[in-house]
Amino acid sequence: MKKMQINRIAVIKNGYTAKELRAVLGEARPGDKLFDSYVPYMQEFVEAFRDKEVLFIGRKTESDRFDSGKLHAVTVNSVFPKEILFPLRALKRWKAERTIRRLIHEFRPQLVFSFGLYIEIGTNYKYAREIDALFVPIVVAPWINPSNPVRKFLWKGGVEAITDPAIPSILVRGDFLKDHLLELFNLPPEIIKPYWPVYPASFYENTGGSPFSQDRFNVLWVGRMDVDKGAHLLPEILLAIRDRVPNICLTLVGDGTLAGEIRDQLVKIDPAENLWRIAGFVPAPKIADYYNCCDVLIMPTLDEGFGKVAFEAQLCGAPVVASRIHNIPYLIENGKTGLLVEPGDVEGFVKAVIKLAKDRVFAESLGKRAAKCARGIKKPNLTSKLKELISELEFES
Repeated sequence: MKKMQINRIAVIKNGYTAKELRAVLGEARPGDKLFDSYVPYMQEFVEAFRDKEVLFIGRKTESDRFDSGKLHAVTVNSVFPKEILFPLRALKRWKAERTIRRLIHEFRPQLVFSFGLYIEIGTNYKYAREIDALFVPIVVAPWINPSNPVRKFLWKGGVEAITDPAIPSILVRGDFLKDHLLELFNLPPEIIKPYWPVYPASFYENTGGSPFSQDRFNVLWVGRMDVDKGAHLLPEILLAIRDRVPNICLTLVGDGTLAGEIRDQLVKIDPAENLWRIAGFVPAPKIADYYNCCDVLIMPTLDEGFGKVAFEAQLCGAPVVASRIHNIPYLIENGKTGLLVEPGDVEGFVKAVIKLAKDRVFAESLGKRAAKCARGIKKPNLTSKLKELISELEFES
């Protein structure tokens, strides 16, 4: 067997990779805002590939580039708003993919990581095969059989990639995705390697002041304001709770495509804005203040890969009410470390929140057990799995 030293690696993902790399290296520009984890994915990649030359390629809504020594990051403008006609969006995406393909062919990595969804995995797999590079998908979301024929065709490429016997490993975020892929595709269990987000104690121990009014029952929601995250259900949940928990205040942290629509609905429910507020973007280092000081976090998500928000809230000791979907039951034991509700069940969320509002002792016990459980989890993070994989693939000449 020919021995190999891996010196050049490409990572292709959705995201503002140039901004992310600047931030990790302490060179962020004024005004840069990144909705990222407390320990950013970019930081984990950089730590894992310290002695390598790495090209990070991101698909997002701007064009940008940043180079620092052996690290290179290019953000390719590939996204139009959904309101733009499909032919224009398709043309822009086609041009962006030509750019990404050119970057890969020019850089000539020996190893390509594809971080994200199945459509991108399939496309990136094709680029890796064209230059005879090793290919490793990093799967962060479950397989959902698309009804749209075009989308279905594109997703087929992702399935082809993860079922290729030549793939050395598949990295997955959380234990659910391993079980999920094994069930769907009958893959060899040894090639699927889960990783978890790992947080330092400083995340949940060093809290600042409370962002809430202490005389209210503070219900927190954190995330991207779109249908997948169940954000459209929040006004209906608040409307059903307000008369039964008069001192409620619903705080929304985040932004997204539904932000304006949700605000309009909340204004109709309470024009004075006493029962709700939208905090908008909150930097990752500050988000623990919200988790630590809320009375309950609700997560009515309809599609979830890992459930990072639920896990972060648990680390901080917040009682969590979340959808019983995908990885969430792997994080929450119903009635012991949180409450689970069927996805889309507004009344179920309403009843759960009211229960915690009426029984504060029970709510506190949920939070304490959740914190003890979450802080006691010992799982490998992405950096350790990447290093382990490189060691397996790489041999000194």
